Amino acid sequence: MMRDYKIQFFALCLLVTALASPMLAQAETIFIKCKNIETFSIDLTNNTVNNIPANIRPTAIDWEIVNQYGDFHFHIDRTLGTLTTSGTYYKSDGSHPIPQSTVSCAAVDQQTTKF
Repeated sequence: MMRDYKIQFFALCLLVTALASPMLAQAETIFIKCKNIETFSIDLTNNTVNNIPANIRPTAIDWEIVNQYGDFHFHIDRTLGTLTTSGTYYKSDGSHPIPQSTVSCAAVDQQTTKF
């Protein structure tokens, strides 16, 4: 009788592990589409936006792209549903500031793929 309970318990543990493993392995990702800009893939588990390190908080998401073309800043206000961008372009004749602009955003089901 005791052996049957041990087998049932073992089987239950295997079932719970099998069901929980795929959920543990997946990152929690949300997708946000902002006006005429690309869809952003936000990985809440790894704190990235489009695979770029980001500061993700309950009310805001901030990240920066710095490369040979410039220094670009992005801020998503999660309570207002807006994206604010600003930065500086680097050109041969010097640095040129990018005026701050804000557009509306909305969560979407998933990122669309083009083939």
